[in-house]
Amino acid sequence: MDFYKPLSELVNGPYAHGSIYPPLPQLVYKEMLRFVPFDIAIKGASSIRKTQEGQMVFLMYQLLTLLTLFILIMTIKKGTNFEKYIFILVILFSAPFLFLFERANIIFLAILFLMIFAFFKDSKNRLLKETALFSLSASIAIKIYPAIFIIWLLKNKRHKDLIKVLIFSLILFIFPLFLMGGPGQLLIFIHNLFSASNNILSWGTGYSVNIESTARSLGALLGNFGETPILIGK
Repeated sequence: MDFYKPLSELVNGPYAHGSIYPPLPQLVYKEMLRFVPFDIAIKGASSIRKTQEGQMVFLMYQLLTLLTLFILIMTIKKGTNFEKYIFILVILFSAPFLFLFERANIIFLAILFLMIFAFFKDSKNRLLKETALFSLSASIAIKIYPAIFIIWLLKNKRHKDLIKVLIFSLILFIFPLFLMGGPGQLLIFIHNLFSASNNILSWGTGYSVNIESTARSLGALLGNFGETPILIGK
């Protein structure tokens, strides 16, 4: 539903529906929504998911992202082809990736862009190096928190590269706003972000998929709502 819900929110404007996706992902979803008839899209996420058009768009998204991951690993990883195939299988059947596929969250695109940055940021090929910097900006524009990788640029005193990343990120964040209803949508987006954060805090463990939340949930089932399950989880 992390795939179909954003598609349905675009029909009448994503931020009016409380969307917390940045503008760039909205633009990606907007292009995919073109494949779905309007009379179906307006009925909501479940209706889109039930149609052949909706499932074909989903299939194309999954296949393209998986193919990109496959190409990147085959290009980047050292070793024999057999070792690379095994490595890919281990990644695809790991718990985080299985959860990612189940949700079909656009974080997959952010991961792919981060991989390009991580492995080509020191390339001697100028085109590859610039592509790596642009990829970091794209990842930031998709999920925001990959901005933490800017610290690496600061640590290595690559100030010119840092300026490029900041400029690219700003362009990728601001330009799609003009196609999403104008710059005024930015304030609504920020409001939605803070509202979602408050909701998640009030919901407790429901939206936190990790060991600590599992321990807290088990403790709650056993009637222990104290600090012990949290300490066990940590």
